Amino acid sequence: MFAKKIIQLQLEQQLDRLWQQAEDIRPMRLFETGRTNFRTGIVEGSGNISHFEKTELRPDSPKALVDLVAGTIARSLPAYQDTVLYTLAGPVTGGRVVKQLPNIWGPRCTDVPLAEMIEKEVLQRTGRKITVALAN
Repeated sequence: MFAKKIIQLQLEQQLDRLWQQAEDIRPMRLFETGRTNFRTGIVEGSGNISHFEKTELRPDSPKALVDLVAGTIARSLPAYQDTVLYTLAGPVTGGRVVKQLPNIWGPRCTDVPLAEMIEKEVLQRTGRKITVALAN
């Protein structure tokens, strides 16, 4: 019984240290596009959202969406951050290509290298090289 208490205490101490380390992680700016809204937020290392913005959008083409996303990234990305997470409602390949975004463009637009397009636009606007992690 005594050994079990010691192990439990050690595990609790390890968990406390892990939570402290998580709180020390730098905030991450996240971007998301749904059917009619573009959202951006700052997620702290603890998982709390410290900032949130929502913009109604109706991008009529991949280029219009890239302009909006790249512009927002260029204005708001902290200097220490070089990777952003961008999620959207549509299937994405491992090569960061959007297969289709039926909720945004309908069936006419397929196989869009959206992550690469955003990276190039941010580089052109700011001179900063970033990586866009694209997810559904």
